[in-house]
Amino acid sequence: MKLVYCPTCKDLFKLTHEWQACKCGKSSGRLLKDGLTARINQYAVPVGIAESTLVRGSIQYIYGDAKVAEPVAAWVYADSDLHIQVEADKGE
Repeated sequence: MKLVYCPTCKDLFKLTHEWQACKCGKSSGRLLKDGLTARINQYAVPVGIAESTLVRGSIQYIYGDAKVAEPVAAWVYADSDLHIQVEADKGE
């Protein structure tokens, strides 16, 4: 799962195929048609979450099996990642 974090307003949102922006409007992006590649603007910080760890933790929480916190794997993508395209402007 790809998300965008805005260092200005601290908003964090999931990318979809529609271009979207954070609450303050400075960071923005969208998923491309392949569903794997993200196009973001220069202010956005691309974040990944391993859905398998999120699903496992969610199931434990929903069904009351969460005796301890379930770790969720997350990371900030590297500049060189092939699935992140950074644009200077919002334009497509």
